[in-house]
Amino acid sequence: MTIGKRVLNADIAIGGVLVAGAMAYRLLTEQLVTEMRAAPALFNVAIEWGRFFATSKATAHSDPSYLVDDIVHCCVADMPGAVRHTATYGLTT
Repeated sequence: MTIGKRVLNADIAIGGVLVAGAMAYRLLTEQLVTEMRAAPALFNVAIEWGRFFATSKATAHSDPSYLVDDIVHCCVADMPGAVRHTATYGLTT
């Protein structure tokens, strides 16, 4: 099954695509996002590397989410920045 067909019935979709040296692919179109069942949540944990969801836009820790067609989006840029000490330890060990 393709990602597009799977996501239509998902409660949560997490995008974390990383393409070394390039921006990430946009795997879910705006049409697929609007066809998702009621009240899902989309998390783009690598927003600084591209928009996994066509409806993604970077947000901040102070205002992390927004709605598009009753779908909660959370696309905080620099998520490790919220836990700097832990992130540094995790990324360097």
